Amino acid sequence: SLRIAVETHPDTLADSLPATLALLDGLDHPAVGINFDVLHVWEGGAEPQEAQALLAPHILHYHLKSVTARDRLEVFHPDNVHNPRGHRGGMCGLFDGALDYRRILRGLSCAAEGSLEWFGPKPAATMIADLRRVRELGMTEAA
Repeated sequence: SLRIAVETHPDTLADSLPATLALLDGLDHPAVGINFDVLHVWEGGAEPQEAQALLAPHILHYHLKSVTARDRLEVFHPDNVHNPRGHRGGMCGLFDGALDYRRILRGLSCAAEGSLEWFGPKPAATMIADLRRVRELGMTEAA
């Protein structure tokens, strides 16, 4: 059966933990879940581990990306990130940024599904490096 994942994202009805919880409560439908964007949850003011614990029954997918510092979050603004000429300053590998992805990933269920998001240069090299480090944490099967 089809499930719909609402992404936690700035300037939406799921742009903060309280707003996301209110949206889920208001919709109250088993087919609606969350695409838990770790960076955007943090951007919205919540500690990712605490938000994950509260939203866990509704999380269908994890969206994983990082930034070097909170003051660089504008790099992910849609007008910039979806523009091929947009700047990429502040984008970094999953384990090289402001978020502690070692701690975050260790708190996830082994059955969790996620995707690495990357808009910067050298996407294959970045994906390989991030996946290697995820595997070192024992979070994936070696493929």
